[in-house]
Amino acid sequence: MELYYIGTMKDSCQPALDVFAGKGFALSVFASLDEACAALRTAKEMPELIVLDESENRGESEAMRKAVMALLSINAFSHVAAMTHLDAEVYHDAMEGLGMLSALPYPATAEAGEHLLGELASLLGKTL
Repeated sequence: MELYYIGTMKDSCQPALDVFAGKGFALSVFASLDEACAALRTAKEMPELIVLDESENRGESEAMRKAVMALLSINAFSHVAAMTHLDAEVYHDAMEGLGMLSALPYPATAEAGEHLLGELASLLGKTL
């Protein structure tokens, strides 16, 4: 299974990413949205999950939404989550209609990673 991480704050997300690595996910890291979009266009295997952080000015909800829409326009079948400072309600309202998974807090914890893994497993209809 594939997991894409997009951004430059990976160290702050590492505990959550480790949860996925422990379940056998292959992690691909992209410093920019453009780099990740290029990889998606040529990927032989699409990622089950894409996690974006707030780098590249994605700290504002409108910018995060625009980035998610760019990813989904290439591949609407990957699930997307964000590691964000945004309040859960603000995040939910801003991402309305995009099918986003629960946000990871900044910094992300292993517990948040476990929760996200469970949410993804439920959507995929299998135990991870």
